[in-house]
Amino acid sequence: MATFTLCYSGTDCFLDQALVFREPREMYSYNPYSGYVPSKIHKLISDKNPGEHLSVTMNGCGGPYGTNRDLLPIRAWTIESEPETGDSWAECRRAPAFINDSVTGASLEYITVAGLAEMLGVTFHMVEVGNLNKLLDEEWLPQNTDNFTRANLAYPQTDNGMWNNNDSSTAGHFCLRWSEEDNIKIELFLQNFDRVVLLGHSRGGVSCIIAANYLSEWFPSLEIKICALDPVPGTGDWWPALTHLPGAKSLEYVGIYAIDETSSGFNGVVPRVKSSTEDEVIIWDPLSPKTDLIPSDVWNIKNYELLYTRGRHATVPGSRSAQGNGESDPIDNNVGSSGNLTDAYVISKLNEWGVALSKPDKDDVALWIGMMNSYSAHFASMRDSNYGPKKILGKMNGWWYYNARGISSTDGRTPSAWMYMEAFIELATGDEAAIIDTERGLIDMGVRNRYYAKYGGTGKVHPWVYLADACKP
Repeated sequence: MATFTLCYSGTDCFLDQALVFREPREMYSYNPYSGYVPSKIHKLISDKNPGEHLSVTMNGCGGPYGTNRDLLPIRAWTIESEPETGDSWAECRRAPAFINDSVTGASLEYITVAGLAEMLGVTFHMVEVGNLNKLLDEEWLPQNTDNFTRANLAYPQTDNGMWNNNDSSTAGHFCLRWSEEDNIKIELFLQNFDRVVLLGHSRGGVSCIIAANYLSEWFPSLEIKICALDPVPGTGDWWPALTHLPGAKSLEYVGIYAIDETSSGFNGVVPRVKSSTEDEVIIWDPLSPKTDLIPSDVWNIKNYELLYTRGRHATVPGSRSAQGNGESDPIDNNVGSSGNLTDAYVISKLNEWGVALSKPDKDDVALWIGMMNSYSAHFASMRDSNYGPKKILGKMNGWWYYNARGISSTDGRTPSAWMYMEAFIELATGDEAAIIDTERGLIDMGVRNRYYAKYGGTGKVHPWVYLADACKP
């Protein structure tokens, strides 16, 4: 059996971001080693296995989605009706266009499902939950269906026609349907692959969370492994498939977050895990000291990793932009060390999960660790840069804060749901504690002790690990 890798790009990032097809300035702004991690990993797999279908990479939301949405292997079905005559008909559209997609991320679920369809080599027909019986049972005129028919909605032929059909499921907005021809392709895929690795940055990292829910629901035989690089849903609706992972025994989650990102609306999602036993549904929350644990024979908490690194949102997947603002900044290789370490750690996890890729030289990893740790003052200065108005003040759990990284496992809109990453991270001890804490970006903001006592200081929340420590040879 084999592992398939599905790579999702971030908002306004292309599937070939930082590769030879892109503009020279864009390529130059990324590390020569890491590149843009999701695109680079896909290229490594493809170059090593020419002619084999082992990896897929997807455009991000915004402009990239708009460039090829008509070509995505998905169709969105709706039932339309004429009130005066009572006539009804089916509409079957290609992936829809969205205004302000870069801001809202409205295309996210479509991109996610399209990636799964690309992986399987099929066309998925997306039916909004609650409309499937109308499409299958009612008489409707075959108008505007782009030559598709009910036959394209025939599978699966099990009691899986509706999303969220068991207690441990997490609802999405669509149920998936496909044709008999595509069902044969899916069965062949499941014969050849037993594991799927989901790798993504920003909203692409959120796509990994959504995709895990779809895969667990529709293809439960597949093992699911996730590397989410600073997953940020934005300020829209954080619906359940964004904030929960399926508590399947084989599920593994690795999240790598930027501690120096302070922009308004860039709270990182730290997903909960939802599972069920014979008696109850259990939701484990890595940020809650009051959470219930899922029994180890259902899901292993050791399969959940939270890491943090220096730099901003764009730094994590490989940008060496001096202030994290992208191509407009001069490059800084010391800043780029953080993205190189991200790539090194991702490659190590992929090797664990059956994707054989060459690891970086141990001396290079040690060099990157030294570069990142010696550059703490510059990384701290990056907190004064924002995507949008500078020096945004926000309110978190009743306290004003500034220059803090917001995270949440529940909601991106409600300030009371925002939390402060540093409140979950234990301070160093010993003679060099102050130096180590400074290296790691743990600053004294006046309210840290109050928050740490409430969350991290309880000893009951999930631990966070500094990426440089995790990468030490």
